[in-house]
Amino acid sequence: MKENLIGYVIQILDVQKEDVENSIINLNGRNEIVVEKQEEAEWIYLYPFYRAEQNIAEKLIHLMKAKNSKHIKNFANEMKKQEKLLDIELSEKQKEAIETVNENNVCVITRRSRNWKDYNN
Repeated sequence: MKENLIGYVIQILDVQKEDVENSIINLNGRNEIVVEKQEEAEWIYLYPFYRAEQNIAEKLIHLMKAKNSKHIKNFANEMKKQEKLLDIELSEKQKEAIETVNENNVCVITRRSRNWKDYNN
């Protein structure tokens, strides 16, 4: 959030709030940052990262809307054949992930190693 950024800059650089706010205005005017209002707060992003996120989101939406040309029919049978051929046994989570990939054009598969609260500490 903008207020957190201002407080942090004041703390580490020992400058006045007005100087930081003026710098934010100047950086925004030169398109080096993006200031975005969300609900009651303002958020600040570096312009290249902001555009990169927008481009990724646009491409993901385009992929989601495309025809699923890789869909495997009789998926469960094909999965069993591949497990036997490769002499492996996938866990239920692995099978679920592969089936999700089969059914969707876009998937984000993550592995949660810690509780979400741990990332806030």
